[in-house]
Amino acid sequence: MGLLKAPTNFQLWVFGFIGCGATVVSARTYTDAIDYGNVSGKFALAYVPFAVAPFFIPLRAHLFGRLNQSSGNWLPVSAYALLLIAVAMANNARATFSAGFLTLALACLVAILGGNLKITRKALYSGVFIVAAGIPAFTTLSDLATAMVIARDQRSNVSSLELIEITLSNFQDKTLIEDRRRRDAAILTGEYNENYVDNPILARFVYTKFVDVNMTNALLLSDGQAQDVRKSAWARVLALLPTPVIQYFNIDVDKTDLGFSSGDIYSYIARGVQLGGFTTGSEIPDGLTIFGPFFWPVLALLVLIQFMAYDALSMIDKSGKLIVSAVALLNIVPIFTLGVMQESVSNQVIAIVRGIPQLILLYLVVVIVTSIVTSAVSLPGMALRRHSVVPKGVRKSP
Repeated sequence: MGLLKAPTNFQLWVFGFIGCGATVVSARTYTDAIDYGNVSGKFALAYVPFAVAPFFIPLRAHLFGRLNQSSGNWLPVSAYALLLIAVAMANNARATFSAGFLTLALACLVAILGGNLKITRKALYSGVFIVAAGIPAFTTLSDLATAMVIARDQRSNVSSLELIEITLSNFQDKTLIEDRRRRDAAILTGEYNENYVDNPILARFVYTKFVDVNMTNALLLSDGQAQDVRKSAWARVLALLPTPVIQYFNIDVDKTDLGFSSGDIYSYIARGVQLGGFTTGSEIPDGLTIFGPFFWPVLALLVLIQFMAYDALSMIDKSGKLIVSAVALLNIVPIFTLGVMQESVSNQVIAIVRGIPQLILLYLVVVIVTSIVTSAVSLPGMALRRHSVVPKGVRKSP
């Protein structure tokens, strides 16, 4: 299917801008809810991971094998990173820009571990310089992330441009930022504090807090309540089937009743918290509640299936060089951060049954369309060169 064929720089830029557009649209028209009737919203949400694609351009020679295209310089990619930060502010989503930088770091790690990017003395010095230069930038991005947290309460009441203005205003008020950090760092007696680390960017990737919260709720469940959790998880898996199939076989599942997260169901059953808040869940307490001690071999099987799927998206060429499909790299951050830390066990199943095939299909759609467009644009010029007449005695220019 051409999944291991290196995408062109043009295609990587197209992926990125489609992902940026999908991020903006999905943030304003679609939520984390399982809104099964919103086909357009789901379609937009599926293209969000593509926003990181331009970050592969500087590393393409180390990721995609032997190429005719150059890797390009960092300047356009740096400008794109600024665009991604603006999109993040417009949607009040720290993960939008943090995922881009983490993608770049993980792609470098893949290239190094695959032997495609050699650690020479020059590269080591360059790395030290980049880290040193990146410390002030990291501090600035940390302040920006805190400013976004402060603006979070207003994101559903104002437009994207207004949200950017509010965030920038918060960002310039260093006193406000420090006050917020001191408040977040304060440990209140008798209350749970989910701020495990002080840095707001790193905090975005701390998932143990979700394990702690949901495990606390899971331990409060009775046997009957645990059975309700199992029924809910099974309903989510059945909801993957198309509605006509569900209706034809008269399967007892109503997709409209599943507008809540795994974290919601535990909070609702254990503490009576209303459903629909989309509290982040954790597959570890979820799996132990559903399968008991058998969860660990079940998890190993699910992870192994995903590993085999992503491993099929890479190969070793005749020269012994590792070639990685752009499809796998587009999903590298979720693979790294959510490998065994999904929101629920059903999400692991969803990732296998729908997530990976969907990512491949959407990737191929863009590749095919861009290839057709590129060919159509280049054909007139090719035809002109092919049919051009050179006067006798006149040499062609080299």
